Formats: sequence, structure tokens, C-alpha cells
Amino acid sequence: MTSVALLVPPFQGHVNPALGTAAALVRGGHRVAIHLPEDFRVAVEGVGAKLWPYDPQPPPDWAAVDDDRLVRFASLPARLAHESRTVLPIVLAALAAHPPDVLAYDQLCVWGHLAAAVTKLPAALLCTSYAAGPGWSPWDHQAYAALPPVPVADAAWTASMDEMAERHGAPRMSLPDLFGAVEPVNVVFMPRVLQPAGATFDDRYVFVGPALRPATGNASCIGDTGEDLPLVYVSMGTMFGDWPQLSALCDLAFADGRWRVLVADPGSEQVDRGPVAVRRSVDQLAVLDRAAVAVSHGGMGSVLEALNAGVPLVVVPQVPEQEITADRVAALGVGVRLDRATMDSEVLRRAVDEVADDPRIRRAVDRMRYAVQAPGGASAAASALLRRAETSTSDAGSSATPLL
Repeated sequence: MTSVALLVPPFQGHVNPALGTAAALVRGGHRVAIHLPEDFRVAVEGVGAKLWPYDPQPPPDWAAVDDDRLVRFASLPARLAHESRTVLPIVLAALAAHPPDVLAYDQLCVWGHLAAAVTKLPAALLCTSYAAGPGWSPWDHQAYAALPPVPVADAAWTASMDEMAERHGAPRMSLPDLFGAVEPVNVVFMPRVLQPAGATFDDRYVFVGPALRPATGNASCIGDTGEDLPLVYVSMGTMFGDWPQLSALCDLAFADGRWRVLVADPGSEQVDRGPVAVRRSVDQLAVLDRAAVAVSHGGMGSVLEALNAGVPLVVVPQVPEQEITADRVAALGVGVRLDRATMDSEVLRRAVDEVADDPRIRRAVDRMRYAVQAPGGASAAASALLRRAETSTSDAGSSATPLL
């Protein structure tokens, strides 16, 4: 029996692959502990893992909500570094009391990077988005280059790193260190074909496809209205998808009644208006099983879940990572990209009709569905972590090194 600790930031797109991987490990008779806030207890225990809880901290004063989503995106690492000042000592104490055979940490989890470096436990990196390698890095992409400078966030990052170095002997990471770390095993939750320059990544990178969490199968949120019509599922995510006009735009785009539409919007009230239903929360996997088209922000988890279900995409990216994904979706022929600034109801409707009706897109989606499922998903991720445990005696300790 192998014990695995999973360190991930408390964001659904990062938690879901950890839950899927944990479920596969538990089915194999292994022990899994996941470090997350108490709000995730039901989900964690539901896959048979143990929750090591910590209390999330309010955002620092400098991180007041900004209307500019690019500023919020650029400030996110500094916010996580600030959170690490509280979370890291809790995690270190838990790891000292119950040292795992493998410490697997998410690429965005600042306290995971630091815990691996401080404890020297055998470590693996979990890439819920694009991996960075010698041939390609998202950090060098033009979408990231266009991010606005946020001096207060830069200063906060440095202050947090200094504090944790002094208190815990943690390394003073830079942002390139965060996004360019490499471990002996790097689990990438996408198929290699979706990764830019995928052929340049060596065998330290295991491209497993999506590690889907267990679905509830509950699609009751769709309702019964127009159940004989094809379904368009619309979601702009939970982190950067604030778009108050989105449901009204869908009202106009789909007023003719050819489609029924489900809009997932955490900031809206539940309402049904003709063919359009708006819900604050849905079981996305269950909905995608019934959808004909997905209109998405381009979050990696959402895109992979759609392709796994064989659903073509209309991607409207909100932040740089999603711009890369939108371009990959278009290049692979499994959907189209729209730009939020120029998208109106007519543009949206034409795009939905195109991806639903074009036989070339249908064939590309069928091929990609196979490519997404073939690597093995959660089972392959679990196997990679178990291999890391087997090889740990020869290279004990985290060997993460920045590439950037």
C-alpha cells in the first residue's frame, strides 16, 4: 500500500483532477490525503480520500476585487503566495506527522512547491494546464506577454517568499520558478496532441488526459422544457467569467426555439426564460453527456470534459491561458474561437450552428475524443504516482528545477 498526499489550490478546475486521481488510487487499495479547506470535505471523502483541512484566509488588502480580469489573473500567484504564509506551516506539520510515500502538488499550488522543497519528500508535479518544457512554455506566449504589470502584487509575492524563507527555510521562488518547475514525474492532465510542441517533452512528462471526478449523473438542472431539442451548454467558468449580459445575449441568440440552452452562471439567479435556463450551479459532466454544443471560456478542465463527451466547442477566452486553449481548439478543428469584445448574439448563434452542423468538425471531435480517452486518465495518473514511489529510493527528495 502506497500513501500519497495531494496539494492543490482550492479551485474547482484544479481540485477535480485530484479527486479523479484520488479515486483511482483508493480503488487500488492505496491511501490518499488531500489538503483543502473544509468546504471540500464531502467531495474528498466521497472518493475515499482523507481531508487534511485548513482555514482559507481572506484576500489581502491590496487584492481588492478589480474589474479588470487580466489584473486579477496576473495577481493570482501573489494571492496564493499570501495564502501560503498560513497554509504552509499547517501542511508541513501534517506531512511531518504522516509522511507520504509521494507528495504530488499542483503546478499552481505555491505551498505545494514550497512543501516539496522543504520536506525533500519524493515529489511529483500535477499539471492541470499546459506543461512547461525546454521546447515551449506558456510563459513565453504572446497572451502572457500582454498581461498588465501589477507592482503591488509583485511586491507582495517577494514579501511572502521572504517571510516563508525566514520561517521555514523555503526557497525564495520567482514566478518563472513557479511555472517552470520539473519533477522526476510530471503528470499532465491532457493528451499530448493538445499540448503545444508536445513532441518535445521527454518521458518525465506523462500525458494522461483528463482525470475525471466521479459524476453524480444528475442532469435535472436542465429541466424538461424543450427536451426534444438539442442542448447548448454555456459556461464561462467560476473564476474570471463574470459576464452579467451573457444570459440576455443567449436570449437573443436562441429566441427562434431551434435550441434549448442551459447557462451556468454562479453570479445569477435561477431563472427560465423560454428556451434559456440559467442556473447558478450544475453537474457539468452530467450536462455534457446530453449537450450538442458547449460554449466555454476555455478552461482546460471544461474543454477536456467536453471533448471526452464528444461535444464540439465554441470558445470565448477570458484570460491568457484560455487564449492558448481557444487557438488549440480551432487549430485541431474541434471548435471555433470567438472574442468577447466582438461577440454579439448573431455571432454566437452562427458559431453554434457551425460547430453543430459542420461534418469536418464532427469528425475531428470524434478523433479527439479517442485521443482524450486513450491515455487512461485517472488510472494512468495514479499509475504514474505509484511509479514515482517505486523510484523514490534512488532519488530521494524533490528535484524540481526551473526551466524558464
